[in-house]
Amino acid sequence: MRLDLHSLLPCFVLVESAKAADSIRAAEVCVGVKADEIAIFDRAYVDFTHLCALNEDGVFCVTRSKEALSFRVVKKLPKAADKRILRDQLAMLKNKDSVPITPSRCGGC
Repeated sequence: MRLDLHSLLPCFVLVESAKAADSIRAAEVCVGVKADEIAIFDRAYVDFTHLCALNEDGVFCVTRSKEALSFRVVKKLPKAADKRILRDQLAMLKNKDSVPITPSRCGGC
């Protein structure tokens, strides 16, 4: 689902069974996402090439990491005034095969 930040109403919704892979539909859902908008992904979504492309377009991506995902914190950002936000960190994947597609390699952080 994409939410219009001005009206707070959905502007695009895609409902499928849980069997459908997020990576197949994510690009469809993200068409038209503009710089400075926020894309929120499910914990299981780890298509870092797509996330990197969004980052290059100025889109902020938010996700929860999978438990087995190995990363290191590159930079701790200042805490937000909103107490519901526990941490704001820039992270880099530890897996050497992931290095070419992490944000520091694609024009992000």
